[in-house]
Amino acid sequence: MTEISQKEKAFVRNKILTSPTFKKVFLESVSNPDWLQFLIDENIFNDLLNPDVYLYDTDKNREIFLCRLILCRFLPNNTDIILEHAANELLDFEGKARVITEVLMDLKTWTNPIATELFERYFQRDERDNHWYCHILENAVTDQPDWVLSQIKFKNFSQDGFRHSGIELEYSEKELLLLLFEKAFEETLAFSVNLIKEIAEETKYNLIRDSDNEESVLMGDYGISDSITDSVEGDEHHETFYGVVMKNIKKMA
Repeated sequence: MTEISQKEKAFVRNKILTSPTFKKVFLESVSNPDWLQFLIDENIFNDLLNPDVYLYDTDKNREIFLCRLILCRFLPNNTDIILEHAANELLDFEGKARVITEVLMDLKTWTNPIATELFERYFQRDERDNHWYCHILENAVTDQPDWVLSQIKFKNFSQDGFRHSGIELEYSEKELLLLLFEKAFEETLAFSVNLIKEIAEETKYNLIRDSDNEESVLMGDYGISDSITDSVEGDEHHETFYGVVMKNIKKMA
């Protein structure tokens, strides 16, 4: 693509952006990465989120979607510019968190620390569905494995606590954990061992001696012991946390 000239920018500024019809067509189709900084300079993304400025009559959702569409279109070649704009220049209009979240869903390179800051600030986790939560973390594993491990909150752990034997992982959680073992084995193993210790400590109880029905000095637990006998393979959609850990340890043998 050829570099955009000042004459072209002036034409778009004075003729295209001043016409709602032409402006919609331009924004819906613009793809040359050289236009991104021009759009930022013209305050286009804030206008698309501004509830008092309408491009599509009274349907603000279409403008929020368009804002996200343009940013994601430019994201692969302009990652740092977009992250910095989102963090420092995008105003706090309704729809900002939604746009940033959807940009992070498309983000493949997580070397810029602004990405993790935006995730922690704007991503709203749906406790009923971990899919997008795990999807974003999967994308960050290669560049930020330690940060990803710090963000892991398995759904069943957070909802039920640890008082549940054979705690199962959802499919997306399982895939995230497997990827972490693949990309950062030692860190993931250390994380897993610490979590297993935490589960065992949280769910421990005194065993009862069969001879006199009194408590023994020996301890059992609800969270891990029963998991040991579970199938290591699990099924297509569910597998115990312990099973995934053991399977990856066995790969080293």
